[in-house]
Amino acid sequence: MQNFGIRRVLEPVCSIPVSAWKIDNSRVISEEEIRIRVEKIKLEEASFQQMCSECGYDEKKIRNKILDIIKKRGKLHNPSTDSGGMLYGTIEEIGSKYKKKHSLKIDDKMMCITSLTAIPLHLDEIGKIDFNYSQVDVEGYCIVFNTSPLVPAPVI
Repeated sequence: MQNFGIRRVLEPVCSIPVSAWKIDNSRVISEEEIRIRVEKIKLEEASFQQMCSECGYDEKKIRNKILDIIKKRGKLHNPSTDSGGMLYGTIEEIGSKYKKKHSLKIDDKMMCITSLTAIPLHLDEIGKIDFNYSQVDVEGYCIVFNTSPLVPAPVI
């Protein structure tokens, strides 16, 4: 069975994560999920510019805005622009029934190319903000599903 993360939807029930107002971003994964330690987020440009403008380009306010969206929604889904971004991180845990389990392993560096509007995300901290590339350094985790496209990060 395909797993689009529907079991994690909290509001409204019976919707899919990308259209849900709020999803469950708890740390414990199911057998069909992967937890990734998130290190960098590339925000969608319109979302980033909207937040920067709203916050007067004040880094502390931008950090708080991002954290507030995630706290309220369980994902990075800017309600003003209906957009999110993508992420880079390291695999922490792989569920026993994750369909691509044979080709992935703990500590693999990955990019999740699914929009963050559909991915459960929790951030503990936001570090450097790169205004030129709409990127933020972060500490936290996300949960991806069998249907979430992951690509190996290039070795730099």
